[in-house]
Amino acid sequence: MPHLPRAGLRDRIRTTRAVRPTAVTGGLAAEARFVEGSRPMTPLRRGARVQLELLLKDFAHFIDSDVALLYEVGSSGQPPTVSCAWGLGGPPRHIARPLQGGLVGRALEQPAQRAALGALDPVLDSSLIQASDPPLVCAVAANVRAASGAQGVLIAGFAARPREGSRMVWSAESYAAVIALCLDDQGALNTLIGAGAHDVLTGCLTYEATIRELDREINRSARGGVDLSVCFIDVDDFKHINDRYGHLYGNEVLARIGQILRDGVRSCDSVGRYGGDEFIAILPQTSEMEARRLAGRLGTRLAETAIEPLERPLTASIGVAQWIPGTRSEIVLEAADGALLSEKRHRPGFVITGGSRSSLRSSERGESTPTEDDVADEVA
Repeated sequence: MPHLPRAGLRDRIRTTRAVRPTAVTGGLAAEARFVEGSRPMTPLRRGARVQLELLLKDFAHFIDSDVALLYEVGSSGQPPTVSCAWGLGGPPRHIARPLQGGLVGRALEQPAQRAALGALDPVLDSSLIQASDPPLVCAVAANVRAASGAQGVLIAGFAARPREGSRMVWSAESYAAVIALCLDDQGALNTLIGAGAHDVLTGCLTYEATIRELDREINRSARGGVDLSVCFIDVDDFKHINDRYGHLYGNEVLARIGQILRDGVRSCDSVGRYGGDEFIAILPQTSEMEARRLAGRLGTRLAETAIEPLERPLTASIGVAQWIPGTRSEIVLEAADGALLSEKRHRPGFVITGGSRSSLRSSERGESTPTEDDVADEVA
């Protein structure tokens, strides 16, 4: 049994409804075709799709890949499609149809073969190579074979060849088997995967799962030498909503807020509920400036969402902190939260850059986090 997800969320995986990728023109080989005897995946219920999303993300984390994809076979004569993707930073529509002779094409044409780790061909796998920045150089492919006949290919791409090739192959085969179980019995993994990781009300990560996810992303960023930022999000005047409309309606609003935040981030990001009306967005490969722009968009999405019978738009104060190599997760959170709490009393509805490099270092020395001089961008 592979390492099952301890953290992760459907908001962190961008899922498509069997998006048909853009066709390749001028290729040197024909598109990979449907294999006789295999069957397309059965349409997934929402809970089963969440299972796939969690498995795909945890698979990528477990083997430290840059990109993870799940291809599914099409109906007879139709090309394969990407049904689930992690790490692309956007929708997978630019992933072209697999070509015969390429890594994915070979796996689709030989559904009985074992998983394999190999170099990507510059021509036959060109769209997969460009799915990540820096470009991918190799990938591991494992066939997904369910008892029901559902067929697909699990792919993990790497920007640098991994050292433990045999472990990558074993991991891919193990996760492919669990995905096959999920496809065969769409309720099989609810208890194993979902327990303890999700906040039932908002669909976001629980507090404990959020901290685990942040620690995990810090480790990945340290190994890869990439940026990592965090947004600390606090809904303004939420107590007023509870006092006026009651806690049951307040819970409905919280559930809507959780959905808005999850829908507003990338597939490689995570959103967790820190407590009450406070949320955390974890943004891998994101600088402070990029996190500020994302925070502005999240604030705008909240303000533009009409929620009846609220008389005024929702606003949120958002603290932004960039992780500094060598610092712990609590330091990053304290930097963003400290600035947010100070500024929220005076200027709600703003993005506060309380997590700048200088303020992080001040936090490590035990000094107070700057407040009045922090740069703020209005979001509402």
